[in-house]
Amino acid sequence: MPQQPTTQRAYTLRLRGADPNETSWREALWQTHEAVNKGAKVFGDWLLTLRGGLDHALADTKVKGKKGKPDRDPSAEERKARRILLALSWLSVESKLGAPADFIIASGEETAEARNAKVIAALEEILRSRDVAEEAIGDVTKKPEDQPGTWIGDCAPSLTAAIREDAVWVNRSKAFDEAVKSIGSSLTREEAWDMLERFFGSRDAYLAPAKGSEDESSETEQEDKTKDLVQKAGQWLSSRFGTGKGADFCRMADVYKKIAEWADNAQADTTGNDAINNLAAFLSEFNPASNDLKGVLGLISGPGYKSATRNLLTQIAAKATVTQQDLARLKDTATEDARKCYQNTGSKGQRRYADSILKDVESVCGFTYLQEGGPARHSEFAVILDHAARRVSLAHTWIKRAEAERRKFEEDAKKIGQVPKAAKDWLDQFCLERSGVSGAQEPYRIRRRAVDGWKEVVTAWSKADCKTAEDRIAAAR
Repeated sequence: MPQQPTTQRAYTLRLRGADPNETSWREALWQTHEAVNKGAKVFGDWLLTLRGGLDHALADTKVKGKKGKPDRDPSAEERKARRILLALSWLSVESKLGAPADFIIASGEETAEARNAKVIAALEEILRSRDVAEEAIGDVTKKPEDQPGTWIGDCAPSLTAAIREDAVWVNRSKAFDEAVKSIGSSLTREEAWDMLERFFGSRDAYLAPAKGSEDESSETEQEDKTKDLVQKAGQWLSSRFGTGKGADFCRMADVYKKIAEWADNAQADTTGNDAINNLAAFLSEFNPASNDLKGVLGLISGPGYKSATRNLLTQIAAKATVTQQDLARLKDTATEDARKCYQNTGSKGQRRYADSILKDVESVCGFTYLQEGGPARHSEFAVILDHAARRVSLAHTWIKRAEAERRKFEEDAKKIGQVPKAAKDWLDQFCLERSGVSGAQEPYRIRRRAVDGWKEVVTAWSKADCKTAEDRIAAAR
C-alpha cells in the first residue's frame, strides 16, 4: 500500500504512539492543545484590554532630542500619528468569534455609514470620559478635513476604514475601565505598562510609526523579530509570581554609579588588567570585596540579569592599552545601567492586576502556575503567554504598516487626476474582475510590487519592431 501523504504544517498529524494499539495519548494531546489555546486567548484578551487603558496624554509627550539636543514638542504630524495609534488601541478591530460581547460597538455586517457613526461616537465618548477639552476632541457632525488638529479630524479616516464582514469594533478602553472597577485603583494607566513594556518596548517605541511599508516586509520576517517574546514572557512571569529572591537592583545601581565615577576620573593609557585592578580597589566598599575582573563582575550580576557594562568591562580587561574613549564609553554605559537598575528596584513581586490575569488563565487551562510539592509550571505558562503576545505584537505592527500604507495611498490618490480616464477605467475594471475570479474576501488591489519593471516594459515597447498588440504582449512577458 502506498504511503499516505502527511500534512507538513500540522505536526500533530505525524505523531505516532509507541504502541499502535494504544491511542489514549491522543486525548491527552488534544487536551494540551485546548488548554494552550484557551490560555493564550485569555492572555491575549488582557493584553488588548491593557492597550485600551493607554493614556491619551502620550500623544503630547515630548520627542527625545538626538545628539545632545533638548527634547521638543511633537509636530502636528507626529501628534496625529500618535493619536491614531492610541485610538486604534482603545478601539480595536477583532474577529467576531471570541470578541467580548459586552464591548462590541459595531460590526462589519452593518452599513459603512452606521458603523462609522458608532465608532466615531465611541471615540468621542472615550475622550470626554478622560476630560479632554471639547475643542481638542472635535465635532462628530463635521468632516475630518474641516477640523484639522482635533482628535476626530486626525483619527476619523483610520477609524472609518472598511473592515471584514466577520470583524467587529471592540471598545477596549471601556473594557479597561471595567477591569479597574473589578481589580481596584491599583490598576492605573501607568501600571498597564508593567506588562505592555515587556512585549511592545517603551512608550516611544509603541507609538513610533512603521519604518517600512507592507511591501517591504513579510509576516515571516515579523515572526522572526518576535522569537524572543517567550523569554520576555518568562521574565514577566518570574517577576510577578516567582518565589526566588531575584537580582538586588538597588545595590547594583550603587555599584554602577561608582563605576561611572571611577571611569570619569581614571587615567588612560594603562593596560586593561591594571585598569580593572584599579577599579576593583575603588569598589572595595562593596561586599564581597573584589580584586580582579571576576570579582567586579560579581558585584553587578543577578539571576536572569544582563548588562552592557559587564560586556564592556570584559572587553576593557583584554585591551593592551585603555584609551580615554574607552573610559568615556564605560562612564556612559554604567550611568545608563544604573538608571535601569533604579527603575527595576522593587519591581519583583505580585501585583493585583497580574494576579487577576493569572487566575483567569488558570481557570480556563485547568492547571495552576504554582503547585504544591513541585516546581512552578513556568515554561508551560511562558509558552502560552508567548503565543498571545506574539499575535498581539504582530497585529500592532501591522496596524502601523496599514497606517503607513493609508498615508501613502492618500498622497498617491491626489495624483489620480494625472491618469488618463481610459486607463483609469480599464484598471478599475481589471481589479473588479480579478476580485471575482480570485474569490478573494477583500477587493483586489494592484500593489507596488505588481508594477515593478514597468520602466523596462515601456523601453521594450518603444523599440521600432514593437508595433502590434501581440508584440507588446510578447515584450511584456
